[in-house]
Amino acid sequence: MLREVVGIDPVVFATDYRYLRRDLAVSCRDHIEATPELTDGERTAVLGATGTTLIPRLATLRPRTRTRAL
Repeated sequence: MLREVVGIDPVVFATDYRYLRRDLAVSCRDHIEATPELTDGERTAVLGATGTTLIPRLATLRPRTRTRAL
């Protein structure tokens, strides 16, 4: 529905809730990475590329190594 209303270009995966449990955050990201609803390009955009266009200084930050929560 979101794609139909505004398109995928302005969509980013983020939260303004600073105390989101790590397991919930990892689970949400895993779901985005696995969903067949997004193309590879859309997935890349939602998980970070769009954020770097909205906030250019994010592009200069070193990417963090992703670790799975146990």
